Amino acid sequence: MKLKYIYLLGIVLLSCNTVDGNKTLSFDEAKAQWEAFGTDSYSYILNTYCFCNNTGAEIYVENNKVVAVYKPGTNEKLADINPNDGLEPEIDWRYPTIDELFEEIVEAKERGNSVRAEFDHRVGMPVEIVVNEEQMAWDGGYALFASQLERIK
Repeated sequence: MKLKYIYLLGIVLLSCNTVDGNKTLSFDEAKAQWEAFGTDSYSYILNTYCFCNNTGAEIYVENNKVVAVYKPGTNEKLADINPNDGLEPEIDWRYPTIDELFEEIVEAKERGNSVRAEFDHRVGMPVEIVVNEEQMAWDGGYALFASQLERIK
């Protein structure tokens, strides 16, 4: 009887090691998949975690420009956006497009940071970016989590 439970436990643990049976995407595979997905108008939720600040934002992008930012699940604006100029430069980095999330991965590595990234296997978008994870306890690192992508149009 014990052997049966050990066998079942092994099957359960093995099934937890894959995501929907798909392999992990490399950066290049994910970027190509995102480009093939072919949308420049979408919304998504971005949660940012660091030692001093944790935030969530529902970001709306049209024609590869951020056009609206709300507190998730509400109509509360988190940023005023000039229709001609977009976001103010001092807050622009807080509300990236998906393309800018890919850029953040590259730039963080170029700055010499340790970077761990995971990508959605269906559309290629980054769903988790962790920079300097070993330094997060003293505000030397941060994490970005993207979810709930929806096409607009």
